[in-house]
Amino acid sequence: MIRVIRIWFRDRGVSLGLALLVHALAGVLLIWGTSLSVVSPRAAPGTARERQPIEATVVSEKDYLNAEAQIRRVNQARAERLTQLQRRARAAQAARKKAQTELARLQQQRQVALRQAQAQQLQLKTRQQQLASVEAEAKKVRAQRRQARQQLLELRAAAVAAAKARQAEQARLAKLQAEARARTRAIAAAKRAALVQAAAARKAQLMRQLRAEQVDRNRRALGNWVRAIELQVQRNWIRPPDVATGINCRVRVTQLPSGQVVKVEMLSCNGGSVVVQSIITAVNRASPLPQPSDPTIFQRRITFVFQPGPNQ
Repeated sequence: MIRVIRIWFRDRGVSLGLALLVHALAGVLLIWGTSLSVVSPRAAPGTARERQPIEATVVSEKDYLNAEAQIRRVNQARAERLTQLQRRARAAQAARKKAQTELARLQQQRQVALRQAQAQQLQLKTRQQQLASVEAEAKKVRAQRRQARQQLLELRAAAVAAAKARQAEQARLAKLQAEARARTRAIAAAKRAALVQAAAARKAQLMRQLRAEQVDRNRRALGNWVRAIELQVQRNWIRPPDVATGINCRVRVTQLPSGQVVKVEMLSCNGGSVVVQSIITAVNRASPLPQPSDPTIFQRRITFVFQPGPNQ
């Protein structure tokens, strides 16, 4: 019986097994003690020897309570251990989530840094190309200067040769030498002037190109700004009842640098007074107006065409 209880105790758990074991042992010992407590006052006839009394030990209530207390302590220790493991698991899960979040943030930072590095590399490549172009131009100028010096040397050599060949004609030789020197200086001066003029022409062309590009950028920025103002006014416009489509009105707005509207003028409009007043009200409601992307193109007075769509 005890072996069966032990097997069941091992399979079902510590707390329940201990409780059943204590109850079983207590019942067996109580029955056994009761049956052995009655001793015959005298020996039965014909027996060879008297029966010896058998001592029985009864489990007291104190031992039973101690066993139950031990079971409770074991269960409490297991519950505390389980709570501690659950708390550690939650802490580990929170740490893992925090690490995943930090990893995602670092990856995002790495992507941003990579894009910035690529942009900087592209800028560096463009600057290197510009520098190579400038260096090539300077090399060309140096070659032209060397060529001019070579021509000067050739002319001087020719003058010296002519002087040696014509020793008898000293006066004519002196004149030829003077003409040769003058011609050499004129050639050098002409080349230098040509180089200076070419450099000035290239600089002027570059400046014209830069100004044209700036004008084109300002024109596009101004167009985008005016379009943004038109859209904001259209969003704040409430179509009056019984107003037909096809409204076309030229509006002039006077504003502060902050976009605050100070004056609205209707230059022309194909709608009636109700339409005109609704557009003026929409402009005032749209204040402050959008700011331009480039502050240098700000204009205190802006004129735009109000043409709402059929669904507005």
